[in-house]
Amino acid sequence: MNISKRNLVVAATAAALALLCLGLYVQGVRSEAATARQTALRSYGGEQAQVLVAQRDLLPGETLAPDNASMQTWVSDLLPKAALTDAAAGFGQNVSTLILANEPITQAKLGSEHAALNVPDGMVAMSIPVETVNAVGGQIRPGQLVNLHAIGETQVNLIADRIMILAASNAVGSESGTSAGELNWLSLAVRPELVDRLLGVVRDQRISITLPGQGVIEEEVKSGGATPGPLAAQ
Repeated sequence: MNISKRNLVVAATAAALALLCLGLYVQGVRSEAATARQTALRSYGGEQAQVLVAQRDLLPGETLAPDNASMQTWVSDLLPKAALTDAAAGFGQNVSTLILANEPITQAKLGSEHAALNVPDGMVAMSIPVETVNAVGGQIRPGQLVNLHAIGETQVNLIADRIMILAASNAVGSESGTSAGELNWLSLAVRPELVDRLLGVVRDQRISITLPGQGVIEEEVKSGGATPGPLAAQ
């Protein structure tokens, strides 16, 4: 065997030994981590339970599966209400709001992203695209009354006032309705005969949303100085 072949054999053997050592090290670290976890759990005392836990950050729309969630042991007193104790009950469901890595998964954060809308009698629900910067920085929530302005190349026009918000993209799936995030659509309540007109405006121009204070709305109604815009829901 010449020197070059001998060096190649030595290098290959060294690489194999290095990989073996690395594998043993990783296995040891995992074993130590598992032991430390069990020790920490025992130190809390109390009853323990197996629950479904996120292995990484899970975004709305993702589907729970064995590659992103697993069953882990937790102290029952530290678990959130309605944490899933059966993996089969969670796998296949869609995430409806952000779940952080190592967070126990609850049913409240799963399911359809779109809750049923409560559309007022005589109104039609419709959605329009919006931009966060043109919608009060995204601080729009269901139940609010807003004004809609059309932004053209040379002018801005009020096209509807006191429009009721039925749903907002940054509030969908949130348990509290106060989730932060980019706002890209709003669902509105409008009269049926005005849907086509509003869609035409949305198609040709950008929309800006303003949010009047409750005192402003009440004062305008009392004084009679404000009348609903041509597309107003009320």
